[in-house]
Amino acid sequence: MNTLFTNARILVSTGEVIAGCLGVTDKLIAFTGEVPEDFKAQRVIDCEGDLLMPGLVNAHTHLAMTLFRNAADDMELSSWLRERIWPLEDQLTGEDAYWGTMLAAAECIRGGCTCVNDMYFFMDRTAQAVADAGIRAMLGQGIVTGNDDGKSRLALAKSLFEEFDGAEDGRIKIAITPHAEYTCNKATLAAAGDLADRLGARLHIHLSETFQEHEECKLRHELTPAAYLASLGMLHERTLLAHCVHIDEDDAALIGEAKAHVLHCPQSNLKLGSGIAPVPAMLAHRINVCLGTDGAASNNNLDMFEELRLAATLHKGVTGNATDVTAKQALSMATVNGAYALGFNAGRLTAGALADIIRIATKVPNMVPANDLRSAAVYSASAADVRMTMVNGRILYENGEFYTIDIDRVYAEVGRIVERYGL
Repeated sequence: MNTLFTNARILVSTGEVIAGCLGVTDKLIAFTGEVPEDFKAQRVIDCEGDLLMPGLVNAHTHLAMTLFRNAADDMELSSWLRERIWPLEDQLTGEDAYWGTMLAAAECIRGGCTCVNDMYFFMDRTAQAVADAGIRAMLGQGIVTGNDDGKSRLALAKSLFEEFDGAEDGRIKIAITPHAEYTCNKATLAAAGDLADRLGARLHIHLSETFQEHEECKLRHELTPAAYLASLGMLHERTLLAHCVHIDEDDAALIGEAKAHVLHCPQSNLKLGSGIAPVPAMLAHRINVCLGTDGAASNNNLDMFEELRLAATLHKGVTGNATDVTAKQALSMATVNGAYALGFNAGRLTAGALADIIRIATKVPNMVPANDLRSAAVYSASAADVRMTMVNGRILYENGEFYTIDIDRVYAEVGRIVERYGL
């Protein structure tokens, strides 16, 4: 199917905005600018001067944790996990994970997020929800050591890869996702790294999220978490490191040299009292920094526009330098950087790229005047301004209507699940 967007202002990349048209053929962007004579559209959408931009990429989250939204607040990470979240997760079922993910997908679609990187449990049901909702995703079965050196979880991870990697016309990819150094012993981590290498899969792990985690790793191994992963051969261009709040200069250099990716989650890190990641130092070491929300139990939403604005303002306040993490850099983190880290040809609106596109209203008070559309997308826009979300050339949401999700049923199913938990 060919779709033509007319009368648009198009954020082609984080460095270029043009006025004109954009054409989509099947799942790819066919052109931007002038309409080729031979392009015949089955649907024409007049954007009325609105902004078309790449869909946002949530590079680190736990989708089904929407079920625990507002259920564990004002707690530091260790207590949050042990006293509240882990006991709730013990009650989680595959059906719960499906509906929690459908709720998350609806929130993402409505808020202009087209792609996610998710690590959690019951990932076969999460994959089914992703398939049904139409979003793009990299998914991973959470791996911890448990009572069997993680063998059962590793087997689930391998099975998930074999069943779903490349599914839904390439919309779904599977990563190998050991939870963290402090929940995986050396044997489990090494096995996860080996499995990722054998499959050619990405490796997604939490790293140096809290000062306690960072320091205890040094006591156990006489190495920082980043250096410890490197010693196991697990720090490379397929490695995705969530948080990295407490890495030092040597860690940043190590990560940069390895061409590993950092998944920055500013709001969750602040809310849990974990700290503020040294993103300007990461950028100085040419690290590919991406943006994520973390789970809705620690954020408490999946609003990538909030993360965008925070990423572009927070570090200025820390360093006292108003040029640290510019709007353009933050926009790159939330689009092309995240897509690159996950291995998707998305994050820019150029011919041949995947048609993951969002339309942002510009005739709303907070967007007038949009003197610089790149700045407006970061500092002025909100999730409420999203008028359309397209993934793989298919419109999933438009003007308040979901096309792939029965939102009333989602609310009803989530309500039933939460009642069972006693929340």
